[in-house]
Amino acid sequence: VSLMVIVDRLDEGDLLTQHSIPIAPTATTPSLTAELVSLSHKLLVEIIPLYRAAKIQPYPQPDEKPIYSHKLSKTDGIIDCQKPATQLEREIRAYLGWPRSRTQLGGLDIIITAAHTVPGSSTPGSLSIENQQLGIYCGKDMLVIDRLIPPGKKDMSAQSFLNGYHLSP
Repeated sequence: VSLMVIVDRLDEGDLLTQHSIPIAPTATTPSLTAELVSLSHKLLVEIIPLYRAAKIQPYPQPDEKPIYSHKLSKTDGIIDCQKPATQLEREIRAYLGWPRSRTQLGGLDIIITAAHTVPGSSTPGSLSIENQQLGIYCGKDMLVIDRLIPPGKKDMSAQSFLNGYHLSP
């Protein structure tokens, strides 16, 4: 999080303060956004009075090349089982608010809201249903679905989904 002086150019003003936070391995876009908003509010309350009282001075931003990301589209949320399971698990956490991670299971369009990875190897896209766990084999390892949203339903555990829907691997 950075607090900076506003200038005509985008994101190029001098800094008043800058803080970084560790990102938890289970962080989602909504949880990380809430954490950053809270930190930003705390910093504004602390730093703006110091700046107005001339107790701190702005300093130039580091000379680092900016990193840009493409604008997300709804198609970014479509699960591509050719990717490694670890990448898909991260995308599920990142896309939780939007565009949401979607795939088909047994002909049903579902949204995956939580998952984890385990070692495993089989044809990418094939299902594994063992011990009330629902997994999808990926390009590397297996993505185990923890929570999902079936069509017209609320977020539920994969175990509840398996109890109500009959899938075959």
